Amino acid sequence: MKYYSYFPGCSAEATAVPLGLSILPVAQELEMELIELDDWSCCGSSPFNSVDKLDAACMAARNLALAEKAGLDLVTPCSNCYVTLHEANTHLKELPRLREQVNEALAAAGSGYQGKVRVRHLTEVLYNDI
Repeated sequence: MKYYSYFPGCSAEATAVPLGLSILPVAQELEMELIELDDWSCCGSSPFNSVDKLDAACMAARNLALAEKAGLDLVTPCSNCYVTLHEANTHLKELPRLREQVNEALAAAGSGYQGKVRVRHLTEVLYNDI
């Protein structure tokens, strides 16, 4: 059994409900354990990302911090969420000032992000790991 943190994304619970409902049972059949992030929130994908880059980075980083706490790769089936989380993760690793600002905001909620999570799309996991 392979274990991953799972970020379903808003679409899996709104506009793509059948996809959201099918992923976990299929993953079980493939001996994948997708552990949904506890209390996840919107990743900050468009249109919010085009309005306020720092707030969008904070939204993504909150979810990255939840996955980091679990110590597992973060997997999402949503392409928008993948791009948003992956981009935020890359920027937080490469831009110290952004990481500092984001961690200030996360600290207010008792959290922080060190940049130890690998963000992956479900399709990539199926292709490379299964």
